[in-house]
Amino acid sequence: MRTKKEHPELEKLKHLSPKKRVQYIFDYYKFPILAVIVVIVLTVSIIQTVVSHKEVAFNAVLLNAGGTAVTSNDAQFASDFAEAAGIDTNAYSVYVDCSNVLNLQAETQYDLAVRAKISALFAAKEIDILGADPEAFDDYARNGAFMDLRSALLDDMLKRLEDRGYIYYVDSETLRKLDEEASMEEAVISTDRAGMTEPVPIGVAAATSRILLDGGYYQGKEPVVGIVDNTTHVDSAEKFIEFLDIQ
Repeated sequence: MRTKKEHPELEKLKHLSPKKRVQYIFDYYKFPILAVIVVIVLTVSIIQTVVSHKEVAFNAVLLNAGGTAVTSNDAQFASDFAEAAGIDTNAYSVYVDCSNVLNLQAETQYDLAVRAKISALFAAKEIDILGADPEAFDDYARNGAFMDLRSALLDDMLKRLEDRGYIYYVDSETLRKLDEEASMEEAVISTDRAGMTEPVPIGVAAATSRILLDGGYYQGKEPVVGIVDNTTHVDSAEKFIEFLDIQ
């Protein structure tokens, strides 16, 4: 009688604890899992659009804003912004998502899933604003995630923020490197323009935003907000930065 031959990977799993078993499976199938997450996000987005029959007029992701402690306010946050921006929510959808948390110091499968979700939004051109703590903002900025704010903000608004030292810059020389390299690991992203050949404004320091402070977002942190490079709603993104009421 023939005995059933065990697959070597299944044999390994038998001797692992439940926690290590989950970690082993994720490590072994990491990239297929991430690919599935991207497909799921894109599919859900398409289904939401079809079911609601509403075009998405604006979508902001505020990374590391507080996670589950503040997500109950997301719908009201989006509603308040839509009203201020004059967006008809009967005809269009507006989203502000503060649920995502990304730990760059010790990334786990959860953090990789968050990265995959945000990457999917970028790929689908369904994200307009990305806000984060300085470390996470720098991480995305080094990969060319944000547009030159001179192409989006009104001149007087940009000047007002610059005069207060609230603008984050990257040297244009490092931006040119992006055409030749996968990322800008050596890029200097700072509110200090000293030493930059041609500083390009890509982010706004929002620690003094009345909206974020009153809502309890980014407690103990100094958030930075940027307009994503491939946004299809530049006007709404500019209005969102104005809406934040940065003092």
